[in-house]
Amino acid sequence: MPPRLKRLFGVVLLLVFVFFYIWVMTDVGAVVISRAEGPWRMLYFALAGIAWIVPAGAIIWWMYRPRRTGP
Repeated sequence: MPPRLKRLFGVVLLLVFVFFYIWVMTDVGAVVISRAEGPWRMLYFALAGIAWIVPAGAIIWWMYRPRRTGP
């Protein structure tokens, strides 16, 4: 895959992932917030706010990984 096309695909994939992640975490958060007490709410938001970094980092790493050539 050409590098420019790979990066374009990666950006679209990253945007779709972030949108979907926010949607799911918001719905889950609505349930968690309604049932949890203060410290558990803060823990949920801290984990939900950090957890997206690993998959997003993997997508970015894939986008900028050099293309292999040769055997």
